[in-house]
Amino acid sequence: MIKRLIVGDKEYILIGTAHVSEASSNEVRETIALEKPDAVAVELCQGRFDNINNENRFADLDIAGVLKKGQGLFVLGNILLSSYQKRIGDKLGVKPGAEMVAGIEAAKASEASLVLADRPIDITLKRVVRQLRWRDKISAISSIVEFLFSKDEGEKIDVDTIESLKEDSVIMDSISHMGLKFPNVKKYLLDERDSYLAYKIINSPGPKVVAVLGAAHLNGVCDHIVKGDITAQTIAEISVVPKKKKYGSILAAILLVVFLLLVVLTFNNDPAQGASSIFLWLGLTSSLAGLGTLIAGGHPVTIFATLILAPIGAASPFLSAGVFGALVEAKMRKPKFKDINSVSNDILKLSKWRSNNLLRIFAVFIMASIGTMIGNLIGLQNILSGFFDSIK
Repeated sequence: MIKRLIVGDKEYILIGTAHVSEASSNEVRETIALEKPDAVAVELCQGRFDNINNENRFADLDIAGVLKKGQGLFVLGNILLSSYQKRIGDKLGVKPGAEMVAGIEAAKASEASLVLADRPIDITLKRVVRQLRWRDKISAISSIVEFLFSKDEGEKIDVDTIESLKEDSVIMDSISHMGLKFPNVKKYLLDERDSYLAYKIINSPGPKVVAVLGAAHLNGVCDHIVKGDITAQTIAEISVVPKKKKYGSILAAILLVVFLLLVVLTFNNDPAQGASSIFLWLGLTSSLAGLGTLIAGGHPVTIFATLILAPIGAASPFLSAGVFGALVEAKMRKPKFKDINSVSNDILKLSKWRSNNLLRIFAVFIMASIGTMIGNLIGLQNILSGFFDSIK
């Protein structure tokens, strides 16, 4: 799908592509060779440009550092999406991002300037994640996981399906659906990037520019180019990473204070009831976290560490039993090259999460966190009940 614009003394040829499409790759090569543009702008940032030909980009992953920084789910999501693209690419015989590679190679062959036109991926994802409500995050994660692990969806995708994604009606339906279900996701993932891409394309060198974009961005970018409504100030505003919301930590701190107060009052009114409630809470958080780690296939030392550390993590607004367990697992069974090399295939097979050292770390992180959360909720409910019993 190609749109041609002439604005002032500059000509823009925008190619709307499907990201796993041989036809799109061929169209990109042919258009650039025919048009001989002064610049080729591609929908890539520097990070994605560096990674696009690096199949072993997870080889240098500092898993401990990732977990300590609280980026575990972000990296896991990145691996999941990369794996899904690889899965579809393998089915169609096309490498994910092949149309961007075609644009890069064609730009070099025609001696055109290459412009990386997309906003840095880490800024985009942080703007999305930090603006989403918790229910939106849970809904989005559920939808992604359900889609990724659905064998039926993978079987339905063929060349015709991929090419249909470039049709205007399909694009508008998809964008409208996303806008209704996840308005913030559409704003930060699509609308803001339309603005960013348009600004970079407009400021590409030379009188003729070819831009290689995902088809979903085509109409939005065209509108901005025609209107010329994106300024440097706009780009500065949408390139800022919002500060982390402290509601979660504040709520956790308040709950901890309430928990301690209830324990003290219960002990004061009925020492036996107070002791019983505390021991039940300790037993539940510890055992369920350990059980979660066992289910995840954690090392015996990891299971033991989680059993001991879970109550500490459960009682703290700043520490996580899941992170504790994952760090110990990473120390006990450091991911090897074969684990990292096969992660793109293994991540879509639940059975592999217990045998792949890298995936097992994430599994421990998730299952220990879930176990601690369940134990915490039941234990706190019991403490609350014990408090009311003690004042009767």
